[in-house]
Amino acid sequence: MSQLTCVVTGANAGIGKETAMQLAKAGAHVVVVCRTEAKAVQSIVEIKQTLGAQYASVFLEPMGADISRPGEVLALAARIKGRTDKLDVLINNAGAFFGARSLTPEGFEKTFATNHLGPLLLTNHLVEHLIKGASSSSSLGASRRPSRIVNVASEAHRKVIGQRSPIDWQSERRYSAFQAYALSKLANVSTTKSMSERLDAAQVVCHCLHPGVVATDIGTKGGGLLGLLWRLGKPFMTSIPDGAKTSVHVALSQEAGASTGQYWLKCAVKRPSRLAEDSHVAEELAELSKVLLRPWSG
Repeated sequence: MSQLTCVVTGANAGIGKETAMQLAKAGAHVVVVCRTEAKAVQSIVEIKQTLGAQYASVFLEPMGADISRPGEVLALAARIKGRTDKLDVLINNAGAFFGARSLTPEGFEKTFATNHLGPLLLTNHLVEHLIKGASSSSSLGASRRPSRIVNVASEAHRKVIGQRSPIDWQSERRYSAFQAYALSKLANVSTTKSMSERLDAAQVVCHCLHPGVVATDIGTKGGGLLGLLWRLGKPFMTSIPDGAKTSVHVALSQEAGASTGQYWLKCAVKRPSRLAEDSHVAEELAELSKVLLRPWSG
């Protein structure tokens, strides 16, 4: 039987790093993806230090890519496919929160690019590799079939307000750091549902989740009042190990492998917002994403 192969993006700190560590402890080959390869190498060093000698043989592989940059995403996908013969789990964990509106060199709003467009592009270029994973046996047992796409979303997706079709996905009319983040998380949930309807659930299942309000540094990135409130609230937030539990559950549990297109909270299925289930919103988002990513989707 082959070893489970997993990719975790945004694994340099917080939930992503903890998720990578827990998957490695379970015996998986984990590709640790960070913004730079140097950060990925450092993350692996820290993970192995935390695990100790008992887990000295864990298989963690570093790779670097800025998920907001389509060219880097394509290079990452090619490298993953070149280094592994199949993929069992893709966890799109990388995420960002920006206090002021800014654009990537490609002209995309950075929150939308980092939290939605990049993960979508990576997923699209790894789908065939995930299908290969579904056709092979796993050392973690039959319950590991099918392969899985896990998108780390947020309850923030419920906070998208004042939006009517067409939704201002890239915050062109008005920018609020929290609303831009909420829109990107709505995109995560909507895309998960759409992808689950497109893919054969016997081969690949797609899920998204809310990890909890976790005591990471993401909320401090925007600065200002929100950043201050986040720092003051950190002692009362969910711990990082607890925050990673749902990602690991959805990646490994038999329960999550038996369904697709679900939104998870505290390791249980929960219904997402009305907008997240709206087929017109999903179609609008899919068309916009297709247009924006067309130069890198061949």
